[in-house]
Amino acid sequence: MKKYFSALLIILLSSFTTAPRIVWLDELDLSNVDQSAGKAIANQSMWKTPLSIAGEKFDRGVGTHAASVFRIKLDGKTVSFKASAGIDDSAPEHELKQASAEFIILGDGKIIWRSGIMHAGEKAKQIDISVKGIKSLILRVDHAGDGIAGDRTNWVNARFEVKGVDPVSVKKEREQEYILTPAVAKQPMINAPYIYGARPGNPFLFTVPISGERPLKITATNLPEGLSIDSNTGIITGKAINPGTYTVHISAKNQYGETSKDLTLEIGEKISLTPPMGWNSWNVFGADIDDKKIRR
Repeated sequence: MKKYFSALLIILLSSFTTAPRIVWLDELDLSNVDQSAGKAIANQSMWKTPLSIAGEKFDRGVGTHAASVFRIKLDGKTVSFKASAGIDDSAPEHELKQASAEFIILGDGKIIWRSGIMHAGEKAKQIDISVKGIKSLILRVDHAGDGIAGDRTNWVNARFEVKGVDPVSVKKEREQEYILTPAVAKQPMINAPYIYGARPGNPFLFTVPISGERPLKITATNLPEGLSIDSNTGIITGKAINPGTYTVHISAKNQYGETSKDLTLEIGEKISLTPPMGWNSWNVFGADIDDKKIRR
């Protein structure tokens, strides 16, 4: 009889020591979350307002923004993931009208839960899934193919039932950097565009795009009256006086060679003849942009 009770006591004590513990999603490192705008924030919307879905307030959770990816490493012993998901109420009214997103959970590369496309004003959807045996969990929010306006999304009351090692937020594994662009030739080369428009009497600023090893000797013939070129930089400045179409002959020379091209200057009402070129960082960094990120 004593042996029976001793065995029963051991079983009971063992069950207590192995009971799952709770690890909250908002306790993980949120700096590893990739998203289209802003940063993922613990216990607030990504706009730093209280978590709110269809008018219901939540004390705990992670505010993010579609599209977003949250990668979490598990040890295979985590029991479950429980949460609610929905679109936050904080966006301006005109953005809420078009806000839509879908919450998707992947375990070891396979979809194990998805919300379907949700819209602003919908009640949060409940999540209660087993993650036993899973070692890679991804919480993903897609923008549903209609842009990201108003897509401020929340994982609320999100927690893991854990028996082994705590879940860990991980960074995306980035490919090794490589360059496919050929090395710039040492001899000078004048690159497009070959036409530029400006109004007479207005300040004129145009840099002739020239590659090649510096120093370069740059000259221009038949410039409109009032304009001059910097022979070192190829920057044309001044104020063109008379309207007209001018064919300007540009030459560039260095110790490795010489080249020349004709540049057409339209002095008159035809401006922006060369489309401006640039790069928009919004879908990469949102408002969180700085010099270091651009250079990297």
